[in-house]
Amino acid sequence: MAASPNLPELGGYDYEFTGKVPVNCECLVCHLPMKDPVQIVGCGHRLCNICMESLLRRPSPLCPADREPLSREKIFPDSAHRREILDLTVKCPHFGCSWTGELRAVEKHQSECLLKEVQCSNSGCTERLTKKDMTVHESFECSWRKISCEHCQESFVFHEKRKHLEDCQKFPVQCTNKCGLRAIPREKVCLHRFMLTLNVPQLLEVHIRDECLETEVHCEYRNFGCDAMVNNLVSLVKEQSQQIEQLVAQVKEQSQERERLVAQVTEESQQRERLEAQVKELSQQTEQLVPQVKKESQQSEPLAARARRRRRRPNTSCSQVKEESQQSEPLAFSFLHQRPYSNLFR
Repeated sequence: MAASPNLPELGGYDYEFTGKVPVNCECLVCHLPMKDPVQIVGCGHRLCNICMESLLRRPSPLCPADREPLSREKIFPDSAHRREILDLTVKCPHFGCSWTGELRAVEKHQSECLLKEVQCSNSGCTERLTKKDMTVHESFECSWRKISCEHCQESFVFHEKRKHLEDCQKFPVQCTNKCGLRAIPREKVCLHRFMLTLNVPQLLEVHIRDECLETEVHCEYRNFGCDAMVNNLVSLVKEQSQQIEQLVAQVKEQSQERERLVAQVTEESQQRERLEAQVKELSQQTEQLVPQVKKESQQSEPLAARARRRRRRPNTSCSQVKEESQQSEPLAFSFLHQRPYSNLFR
């Protein structure tokens, strides 16, 4: 709020308060609730700090209430009154906002209030909108917003988009050779134009020369005497056919190698099964021989014991010992030649 040239600068709080402001909280100069109040020693009158500074700049400053002379030495900050004023409740000054709170919190709220009017940050734009609407405006609506070309990625302001696309070297255009392609970058297509001053053709179209399938080229056997002209499509089909034949040969070779590996794995698996069957058969034979071996061993033990006793007797004849030994030999021989123990003597 600006003051006239003959009045001091106003420095109070220009907000809408929810209740009546006490008279002793109002500045004697601006008649607003005092901001940073100061008090005059002696008369005790209070003013805003800014209003007091405006008075002190005059040649002969006087108290606005009692017209007593003022001096800087008679003025001091009134902290108690300052706290009392900051306790007052105010409304948000922005239209449509329903916030109310203590005066000390209003500045923080204003910095966050979505209904505060702000100016567009895009250079060149003078639009002013509420903070909640400005985000959409700056990003999607402002004609001064920065955008990037989807073809060349160059940045420019939105209202220059049409002009940029007319000159963009990456912008897709249609082939002038009528091959059907419509997405050729402009930089690859230089139309057959004639210079106004030199009257000579400019560079040939890069696309027509190097890429267009409808462009006619010399036969690959030109060096052997063939003068025929074929289009790039025929050459491309032939080249791709050769590549396909090479791929088919590779697939066939890999298939044969796979079949060989499968046969090898199958043979090894069958061999493993045969070995497992032999091991199982030998295990069963061993289990069947164990009771028989145990029985024959028990039968041979008494004969062996009798032979040992006869040897210890002095009057035992050699013929008797030999006879008992011969009786035990068949049992031992039968025990040692049972399968699979018979393999030990082969």
